[in-house]
Amino acid sequence: MAQTPTIAFAKSGKQPSGVLFILSSADGKQSDTARSYAGPSLDKAIAAADFKGKVNSTAEVLVPSETALDRLVIVGIGKPTELDAIGWMKLGGTVASKLGSSGCATNARVVV
Repeated sequence: MAQTPTIAFAKSGKQPSGVLFILSSADGKQSDTARSYAGPSLDKAIAAADFKGKVNSTAEVLVPSETALDRLVIVGIGKPTELDAIGWMKLGGTVASKLGSSGCATNARVVV
């Protein structure tokens, strides 16, 4: 039987390890926290993946060597102002499906 995930909310703190999910809008913007966790090469990695930020799209990018991450997954949220409760729920499903296939399911962080 699949393990039930535990979800907790916390302020940003030390550099994460494991799997990091970064939400990215259609205009290519990520939060300052996401940028600090992913390292300075985030923009290049997104460009190399030809990632456009379409809602529920994902791209696994190379993990920057200056981090303790195992995987880095960019998740598109489209235009944030157009997301309703169902849209956010679907994004959660997108993250959960990627997490289930990660092999690191016990150590993950989603950065908004």
